[in-house]
Amino acid sequence: MLNWLRREPLVHFLVIGVMLYGISLGLSEGQEGAVADDKTIDVTKAALFSFMQHRGNISREDASRYWARLAPAAQTALIESYIEEEVLFRTALAFGLDQNDYVIKRRLIQRMEFAALGLAGRDLEPKPAEVRAYFEANQSDYIVPEKITFSHIYLNPARYADLEELQSTAESWLFELNARQPGLADTGEYGDRFPYYRRYVDRDRVFITDHFDDGFAEAVFTQHVNANWQGPIQSQHGLHLVLIQDRRTAELLPFSEVRDQVATEVRRQQKLAASAAYVTGLKSQFDIRVAPVLQP
Repeated sequence: MLNWLRREPLVHFLVIGVMLYGISLGLSEGQEGAVADDKTIDVTKAALFSFMQHRGNISREDASRYWARLAPAAQTALIESYIEEEVLFRTALAFGLDQNDYVIKRRLIQRMEFAALGLAGRDLEPKPAEVRAYFEANQSDYIVPEKITFSHIYLNPARYADLEELQSTAESWLFELNARQPGLADTGEYGDRFPYYRRYVDRDRVFITDHFDDGFAEAVFTQHVNANWQGPIQSQHGLHLVLIQDRRTAELLPFSEVRDQVATEVRRQQKLAASAAYVTGLKSQFDIRVAPVLQP
């Protein structure tokens, strides 16, 4: 019975209604008392420590310890800061500066949205079947992309007289590299300085595209793993001779490996849906009238 009450959105709405009603009563009483006492500021330990908590984003215990370590002069300065802030706050309220302020309104809306998300979704726990169903429907989110490992030798077009010399040099180096079969450490005599890396290890297509371009990425991912150098392959930078050392195709991760990750996402989606339904329920409690001129 208690679990049902906790999950029922109407119950949440009633609870919040009671809370807001209580707050409104407290504000009304406070305003009535403020008529005779609106110029009195009581600097209590609780008020001062709350001020320190919000100013320093620290816990109450930390605020207490921090206060104890302060020298008397620093304590006095902190009290003066609290008094100054309280004076400015009360004067702003007296001037009505809190009215029609969109920043304040937006802040209260954000806090209510956060509260609605917590209230509506705090007891949600996806069933195993729901988690599995979500995985089946969203498998593309749990695929490890294809990756490649290769080394390359770069030929910068700016260092050659024309495209014919660039192409012939690339073909000459390709023949020489495959004839000699030098180790990677011995290929430094070939090529020009590249803006990024000379060797790429276990990188996906997005990364390669970012460093070269789409055409190069497409070409290099279609090459076979081979002991021989291949190319030349063109990119936005120039020509490249490549040695493909490893290439792994894309694969779907097993459900057993991502179950917890999927459950977290399902829980998040359920909370968003519950929060949206909760807000819809709140809207139903209001008499909403749209001016005729704004209606389609």
